[in-house]
Amino acid sequence: APTILEGPGLGSAGLTDPYSANGIPSNPGLVPGVAPLRDAGYNVVTWDPRGEFASGGTLQLDNPSFEGKDVSSIIDYVLKLPETADNQRIGMVGGSYGGGIQLVSAAIDPRIDAIVPSIAWNSLNNALYPNAAFKTSWAAILVLSLLEGAARINPTIYGGVLTGSLFGFLTHSAQSLLTSSGPGPLVSAIKVPTLLLPGTA
Repeated sequence: APTILEGPGLGSAGLTDPYSANGIPSNPGLVPGVAPLRDAGYNVVTWDPRGEFASGGTLQLDNPSFEGKDVSSIIDYVLKLPETADNQRIGMVGGSYGGGIQLVSAAIDPRIDAIVPSIAWNSLNNALYPNAAFKTSWAAILVLSLLEGAARINPTIYGGVLTGSLFGFLTHSAQSLLTSSGPGPLVSAIKVPTLLLPGTA
């Protein structure tokens, strides 16, 4: 069967319940859980992103050189399984952080055949620092979700959020970190069918 990789949101573990109906329990219907995908005939693979829950390493905010390569390694593994021997098609679903990793992965790994990023993001600088105004509340919520999950995060991320929250601006090094994270200009390299949900502003 074709395989769907389902990436979780920031601060969330990969789904492990084969009967889960929703990928984002707080927003039913936005991302399918494991059960509807399996019922539709797909293999489903989930994971804990780098630096979160049972995964090793340090979280780098969907950086192509880290989390992007992690997804490529997952695909290496999946394509060697007997369940994919006769069908090597790969798709991806997921929301927010799980949407951003789809844009990164589809840009760097040609084995991905289709993606459905939900409430995803393209540039963290645009998302968290639009027009040089730091989104203090939003950044705080994201960092708190990581702290609650005991995530292991690149310490520069904390420094950037602290500076932004206290002074309302991001240093050049913090902006560089955000620029290197996520898809950014890589989006132009995506050549596979892509459904963006719930849409774009």
